[in-house]
Amino acid sequence: MRAEQGSRHSHRIHHNTMSPIDLISRPYTFAIADGRSIHGVLIAIDDQANLLVTNAAETTPDGTHTRQLGLISLRRDTIKSVCVSQADHSALFPRVI
Repeated sequence: MRAEQGSRHSHRIHHNTMSPIDLISRPYTFAIADGRSIHGVLIAIDDQANLLVTNAAETTPDGTHTRQLGLISLRRDTIKSVCVSQADHSALFPRVI
């Protein structure tokens, strides 16, 4: 019984503990509920999970127009999804076996 348990544990993936500060200063693309997308660098997260994004650029749902917005606040309930580059994803979520 112990040998089985030991072999099962040796194949587990260990996850590092992450805090919100680990997400700061990285570029993200945010899909907004109304179809627009916002690309910018996350600089703050408040206690309600609203986001403060700098160097923000807004793209229309059809992708034909982009405008620079600068510093913006994104309300949590308007964010449909969040995308990060593969390189930043690997840095945020390294696989440790």
